Amino acid sequence: MKRKTIAGLSLLLLLGGCSKNNGLTNNFYEELKVSATLATGSQTKAILNDDFFPAASSIGVQLLKFSDNTPYSTKTNVMFSSDGLGNWSSTEGYTLNPIKAKVYAYYPYVSLSDDTQPFYTIPASIEATANYDSDIDYMYATPIENAANAPYNSNSAINLQMNHALTQVSLLVYKDNYNGAGSLTDFYVEDTNPGTNHILVNSDPIDFTMDVRDGSITGGTKGIIERKLITPLSIGQASQDPKFPSDDLNELKQQVLTKGVSVLVAPTSLISAGEIKFSFVIDGNTYSVVNTSPITWEKGKQNIYTIRLSGSTLSISQVSITKWDPVKAEDLVIN
Repeated sequence: MKRKTIAGLSLLLLLGGCSKNNGLTNNFYEELKVSATLATGSQTKAILNDDFFPAASSIGVQLLKFSDNTPYSTKTNVMFSSDGLGNWSSTEGYTLNPIKAKVYAYYPYVSLSDDTQPFYTIPASIEATANYDSDIDYMYATPIENAANAPYNSNSAINLQMNHALTQVSLLVYKDNYNGAGSLTDFYVEDTNPGTNHILVNSDPIDFTMDVRDGSITGGTKGIIERKLITPLSIGQASQDPKFPSDDLNELKQQVLTKGVSVLVAPTSLISAGEIKFSFVIDGNTYSVVNTSPITWEKGKQNIYTIRLSGSTLSISQVSITKWDPVKAEDLVIN
């Protein structure tokens, strides 16, 4: 099973010249329409490893008047959707005029209780118990808040860089002097000490929100994250040639995709040694291990824990931290 992460998206919005001024073509108004070319590659519904959106993905785009932060048009929360073939479309869109606009965008699109007013947060979700590959990869665009770059009818090309709001925890368990089949069916991430509250989950009415300006995640309540694998994962056997687990970070990341598991969690404050417990159900038995060094799980980072299973004992053999891989996106061209 492959998990894919979106590491960053370059989104070019070019607005076609379509006049609405008594039928005259004078570029006073520009209407927004989006199309895109999708990169090929396998996708999952949760974490993606390309810099592209899969079919049925949708982003929310908000334009506010630069002068007073009031709505640029009737609706502030406008959805653009991908058909999976490289084309983006919106049933509403934006029409630019000589007034400059600030731009905020996020993924995935959600309908708000009032889509006509300015907004800065959207609801987010990290479920306590869920099937594997069901996490939602929340992202926010680097906002356009500089007057020199602000879009308007004569500056209709904007470039949105999408950023991850959550942190990714990847767990690569491998066998070394273990005689079982090594079938992984379930795993858990939890706090070991009451009151540390590093592991947060949804709990109505204390749900999460994400700030579309900087990706800040707030809310949630202390809990245990459990992810159930519908299709069991066969953990790998330690080897020297080829090296498994690899000492090369890029190769290690590829091994995580095929032989490891990942989960998205809220960014944390400093986690001291021994404050996080990872548990795995392997061949029907539960094995646990705690973190051995202090760490802060930062948004947009992938934290890879290489975990050795020997006999009936788990031990963390390596911890690697890296940015989610960026892949150069195709330009989104407005027709």
